[in-house]
Amino acid sequence: MEVRDCPGLSGKPHFSYRDVLHGDYPPAIFRGKFVLVGATASGMADALPTPLSAYSRLMPGVEYNANVLDALRQGLTIQPLPGQWTLLLSGVLVFFPMLLQSACPARWTLPVAVLSLLLTLISSFVLLYATQLWFPPAAALLVQGLSCPLWSWQRLLLLIRSLFEQEERTQVTLHSIGDAVITTDAKGAVQYLNPVAESLLGAAPGALRGQELGSMFQVVREHERYSAVNLVALCLEAGALVRLPEPSILRNLAGQEYAIRASAAPIHDRQMRVVGVVIAFSNITETRRLTEQMIYQANHDALTRLPNLGLLRDRLRHAIARARRTGQSLALLFVDLDQFKKINEGLGHSAGDALLRAVAERLLVCGRKDDTIVRVGSDEFICMLEDLRQEDRVVDFAHKLLTMLETPFQIGNNECVVTASIGICLFPKDGGDVETLLRNADTAMYRAKESGRNNIQFYAHDMHARSLERLTMEQGLRHALARQELEIYYQPQLDLRQGRIIGVEALLRWQHPQRGLISPLDFVPLAEETGLIESIGEWVLRTACKQAKAWQQSILPTLRMAVNLSPRQFLRPGMVSMVAQILRETDLEPRYLDLEITESLLMKDVQGSIMTMHALKAIGVRLSIDDFGTGYSSLNYLKQFPIDQLKIDKSFVHDLVVGKDDAAITLAIIAMAHSMSLTVIAEGVESEAQGAFLRANHCDEIQGYHLSRPLPADEIPALLRLP
Repeated sequence: MEVRDCPGLSGKPHFSYRDVLHGDYPPAIFRGKFVLVGATASGMADALPTPLSAYSRLMPGVEYNANVLDALRQGLTIQPLPGQWTLLLSGVLVFFPMLLQSACPARWTLPVAVLSLLLTLISSFVLLYATQLWFPPAAALLVQGLSCPLWSWQRLLLLIRSLFEQEERTQVTLHSIGDAVITTDAKGAVQYLNPVAESLLGAAPGALRGQELGSMFQVVREHERYSAVNLVALCLEAGALVRLPEPSILRNLAGQEYAIRASAAPIHDRQMRVVGVVIAFSNITETRRLTEQMIYQANHDALTRLPNLGLLRDRLRHAIARARRTGQSLALLFVDLDQFKKINEGLGHSAGDALLRAVAERLLVCGRKDDTIVRVGSDEFICMLEDLRQEDRVVDFAHKLLTMLETPFQIGNNECVVTASIGICLFPKDGGDVETLLRNADTAMYRAKESGRNNIQFYAHDMHARSLERLTMEQGLRHALARQELEIYYQPQLDLRQGRIIGVEALLRWQHPQRGLISPLDFVPLAEETGLIESIGEWVLRTACKQAKAWQQSILPTLRMAVNLSPRQFLRPGMVSMVAQILRETDLEPRYLDLEITESLLMKDVQGSIMTMHALKAIGVRLSIDDFGTGYSSLNYLKQFPIDQLKIDKSFVHDLVVGKDDAAITLAIIAMAHSMSLTVIAEGVESEAQGAFLRANHCDEIQGYHLSRPLPADEIPALLRLP
């Protein structure tokens, strides 16, 4: 047997036909075997190329048939993939890449297409070698090859449409916004301007495209007027966002100027190279004007156009710093118009406003250009004088102010005369900071008012102590009613004809826990000023009515109770209903309540006072005018008042016996009152001679220390029982 190296028969026995014919092999070895007969010598028979040998070494036909027979016996045959599975696999290999391409970004389209082709080929080879099933990839490869450009074309169309929409949206946005937008190339040539930019630059549409922006767009700083700034050059040089300082000014081609807010930013390509500049700027002229107006309004008084207290604090702070550096002094003059409230009430608020404007103009005329004159309150002004070397200038200025105010003001058809109280404090003598100087100037001004008004007072350190004392009294007064520190004393009133006590006047006292009994002259004006008099006055009226009812039930059924109404209490809305309610609560008949109203109070609002008095008379109470003769009331108005009694002020009674003028005035009041069917009571009667004079001249009633001093409630019954 001859064994040869035949690739197709490797491992298979083969025998030479010559040896078999010579009988070298017994026939029995071929029994039950497949015997293939053929020539294997080169050129003697058919030879075929195979996947293993290709054309380099052809395989004899007998070897090829032997391999085919061996493959058939071992079941190693290749079967086509069933049709339904071929269709399913082709669909998966075609549609899965499509789904993947739709979900991935556009830049992944080509890689996905290549991967899908490779996946198809790999799938075909894997099926062939692993399962001997043949999957023809040609159809799937054809569809995939066609779908990739089609899909790319679709994506391209979508991208073009998206770019168009974005461009359209950008154009609409840039045309709609209120800011100006300009884009240039790297050389500064204009590529795009929106309508706002064209309008602000004063150019016709399209006229600036292609021109260099630096030659026409000049933005100048406000304090370096007409110093041109090339935004494109600045941005290109910086390579980053550039903002112009605010506010900057745009001077356009037409010579118009706008206050603007401007910035420029570079445009980069993918390699981060600067390929252009985008400039954005907005017209803030109106915004700047409104801002300046708001700042002015926040720092100036709307009525007089003078600086206000906030601006004064700022200027005073800087003035103090300058004074410290130079070693000089400065002064604050706190000017308060006297009795300004009467002008408002008498002539109306419009006349009061006109007067304040006129006063402000005169103050400005008195001051120097460097002086600061401000309005800090309704009728209050402050003058700040700097660079003082001598205090005499402050005094001269203050006297000049008072002299200037002496000239009457013509307000409409009325001539008004105004005086002022002026308080002065100096730096550094009277304070080293803003608040201390303001407080001390205010304290000095109040001392000027207390000294009779229309005068000048320099701050003194004891003023602060008095102000502190006043503040302490105010705080104590706020709690006096709740702590039951207030008491009512009663002073009898004598009927001169009958010679008996017919009533008492309720007088308020304050029993202070530390200071003892405080006179009403010390705390009633404070209560009036702070508004506490309203609650205190209501308490006095209720307590007095309750006490009068108790005395009527036990001692004197016809006892009359006189109660003073303060100005603030009388002018309070609802005062009449409050009196009526107290009378109902205490069950006191209205005819036994005598309400005393000062003459000066009635003259503040004559018509309003008449209406209020008629309302009180409708309740049934008695009305008396207190301190008559001191309020300059008109007799024409007096006859319109629904009053029952006049009370002669004690200033006329004091020198009644020795003073001819006081006696004459007293007699005139008695005669006038009787002619008007009014009774007369004289207060402050302290001697028998005064009482005898009044009795002889037909005065109806008297009250004073000659009869009795004011007494606590528990001492009155003994006095009432006197014959």
